[in-house]
Amino acid sequence: MLCYALISWTVALATGAILTGYGSAGSAAPLSMNSAVHSTASESTRGGVQKTLFIADVDSNVLLYSSDIKQNNPPLLGQITQGVTRSVAVAVDRRNTLYVVNFGGNSPSIAEYKQGTTSPFKTLTNGLRAPEDIVVDRELNVYVVDSGSVLVYARGASSPSRVIPISSSFTGGLALATNGDLLVATFDTEHQSGAVYSIAPGSSQAHNLNLQSVPGPSLGTDGAGYIYVGGHSGDISVYAPGSTTASRFINANADGFYTNMDVLPNGTIYWPNYDDRTMYEFSPGASGPANVFTTSGSGIGAAVGSW
Repeated sequence: MLCYALISWTVALATGAILTGYGSAGSAAPLSMNSAVHSTASESTRGGVQKTLFIADVDSNVLLYSSDIKQNNPPLLGQITQGVTRSVAVAVDRRNTLYVVNFGGNSPSIAEYKQGTTSPFKTLTNGLRAPEDIVVDRELNVYVVDSGSVLVYARGASSPSRVIPISSSFTGGLALATNGDLLVATFDTEHQSGAVYSIAPGSSQAHNLNLQSVPGPSLGTDGAGYIYVGGHSGDISVYAPGSTTASRFINANADGFYTNMDVLPNGTIYWPNYDDRTMYEFSPGASGPANVFTTSGSGIGAAVGSW
């Protein structure tokens, strides 16, 4: 059974406890990204390039689908397989570089892919133990949640330049606030308690935002500064800038195990349901999903870029 805490589920990946033997396909077509990490992509298609949803699916591939939430049952566009070993998170930076967090093979790793390629040009392994999520800021610093801390890889570095301790070992999702602060979610499933911390650029001090009734460890932000926090049962609380209480609520309205969400600047949400092998897509401002489709693997993380 899948453990209902992100840290435990990541450990389960390492032991093979939740692997289900999905086969990996051949290399995908060339890939192009046009977003900053964890969804700063524009909703509009640029230069005729199709927007694409990338899904880390806990196997030796990353799945590619159309990110058009008006398209029912979108076909699988392709898969990235080279350099992928049990992918648990994906993200894209402002240079259109794709990052895939792996928790498999001989050691955990982060594979980096230049725009238009399907083979990694760089792989990070130093400092990684149990990576869960990743974001990259505008200065191209890489942040990785790992073993109750956040590892910071300075631009171009192969080893962490610093480690930011978080007060809870049950760390989960990462996001970037509109002011450049790093946001980190934590959640203790046993006690049903969670928090979201803010870390200023260049700082190693985590400040508790004191958000009330945090439902889980999944985290996202939109361009207006709202913070989205999701629980494994499919509920999302949305917090307005500066507020500690949720201003509205979103629910997937279906049982399952919901993992790391991706929130676009306009508030569109992409959220995988691991148990049902489905992707839930939410329109900006909606309280329920606008589209749900079955994927070719069990999704754990999502990111939107351009193909």
